[in-house]
Order: sequence, then structure tokens, then C-alpha cells
Amino acid sequence: MKLTPKSIIALKVLIHTVSLGFFALLVIAIIHDSLGGDPVQYIIHFTGISALNTLFITLLVSPLARWSKQGLLVRVRRLLGLYSFFWAVLHLIAFATLDLGLDWSLLASEIVKRPYLTVGAAVWIILLLLSVTSTQAMMRKLGPKWQKLHNWVYLAAILALFTSIGL
Repeated sequence: MKLTPKSIIALKVLIHTVSLGFFALLVIAIIHDSLGGDPVQYIIHFTGISALNTLFITLLVSPLARWSKQGLLVRVRRLLGLYSFFWAVLHLIAFATLDLGLDWSLLASEIVKRPYLTVGAAVWIILLLLSVTSTQAMMRKLGPKWQKLHNWVYLAAILALFTSIGL
């Protein structure tokens, strides 16, 4: 079956539905207080794992498109990458608010003191840069530098793996 522009739209709708569905499930679990004995850690881990999973799904798109000879499939990469950053933002918000009580000096000292947080901060900054520059306008503005910047996604993925195991 050959993908069409209409099927790509349907796939994007599915991606939105699944991504926002998982977010809704998290919100419902929070509202119903069904996150177990340590809800703060559950939220932090859930959002971090969601960011990591979405990042790796994003990286699978290009090889899958080549393997299946479905070039249009690459049109979902940006959306998936932005959802990876969405989860990374929620992960940082959960950590900074629920775990550290928005104590910015404590956040800074924790990032310096704990190597996995230092690496996580670097990953977050890379994902921020990739998200901000993901538009067509930024692609044109940056020219060949855009591809060099967006190749950092591979470094972000490797580093994100280290943060997930706590270095």
C-alpha cells in the first residue's frame, strides 16, 4: 500500500490522538490519585520515558521510510520530534516543581552535582534548539547549518539513554 498525502494527514491525526491520549491518561491518574506510593517519581519517570520513547520513534521514521519505500512517511518526523520535546518540557516542569519546589538555585546545584542531570540538561537544550529551528522558515534561514544542527538529535538520543539509566 502506497502512502498518500491524505494517509499522512490521517497518520498525523493518529499521532496527535495517541500522544494527547497518553497525556490525558496521566492527568486522569493524577486527578484520581492513582499513581501509587510515590506519585512525584511516577510523574517524573512517566514524562521522561515518554520523551525518550517518542525520540526513538522519531529516529525510526527515516529508516522505516527507506526500508518500506514510503518516502512520504518522513513528513511525520517533525510532529514526533515536537512531541518528544513536549514530554521533555513536562519532565523538566515535573522535576522542577514537584521534586524541587521551583527552587532554581537547588535546580542549578542538582544539575551540577548529579551527572545524569547534567547530561539531561544538555539533552533538553538540544531538543529545545531542534524544536525552535524545526520550521520551514528556520530551515531556509539556517541553510546548510540547519542539517548540521539537526544531526545533534543522534547525540541527544545517546545521551538521553544515559540519563534514563542514571549514569
